[in-house]
Amino acid sequence: MKLLVAAKAAQALNSPTTRRAVLGVGFIGLVGLLGTGSMLAQAVQAGIMVPSLPGTPTAPGGAACAPGACVVSASEQEAAQQLAAAMDAGRLVFLYGPSDPYAMQIRGMADGSGSCRIQLPALQLVQIALNMFDSVGISDLNRACTGDLPGSSGYSAHWVGRAIDFYAFNGIPLTGADTFSVQYVNAVAGVLPAGSQIGQIDGRIANGTYFDIPGVSQISDAPNHLHVDVGRSVTDGLRL
Repeated sequence: MKLLVAAKAAQALNSPTTRRAVLGVGFIGLVGLLGTGSMLAQAVQAGIMVPSLPGTPTAPGGAACAPGACVVSASEQEAAQQLAAAMDAGRLVFLYGPSDPYAMQIRGMADGSGSCRIQLPALQLVQIALNMFDSVGISDLNRACTGDLPGSSGYSAHWVGRAIDFYAFNGIPLTGADTFSVQYVNAVAGVLPAGSQIGQIDGRIANGTYFDIPGVSQISDAPNHLHVDVGRSVTDGLRL
């Protein structure tokens, strides 16, 4: 795959400029450049058209949003509403279907009826996934609202609504080291705040797709999903 070839080549190079050039040639579609600036700014600069989510607001006057302008929302409720629209369109799915407790967390935030909070940067990470893939599957969001503690504790970023476990992109199960997982990791690496974590490092090392991402810890995790979190800070957001 071009993605893996570019990743391996970039890993072997010491010059950040050369790494960016190799990655830019090898990646097709909306991808970020590891450890370099804002993914959204890069996408706009490269002229990459970023599709809007279902329910995305138009610009003033009803005109379509400019490329890159509708990728993520500025408020938690707006983001949740757009994710709910993606659920209605069948693009955002959950492990246990429409009544999945984590699906209901999104619904509750969207209509204001819920008491469970998923913080804005986590919601934005889901929006970015939806801009990259036709469908996105989620298996885990805010565990404090479900009391779910598989392999973690109340210290997990899941416990404060700042983590997501993705189990499928485009209907393909994720391992955290597969092609889709690596594409997503590359897309968000440059916008994650310091203290963030990305799972399944063992699989990526085995595949030769490991990258050093400044300020971001890559952790071992079960190979049946892709874990991404923005740390436990209640203030740090994506570097957009």
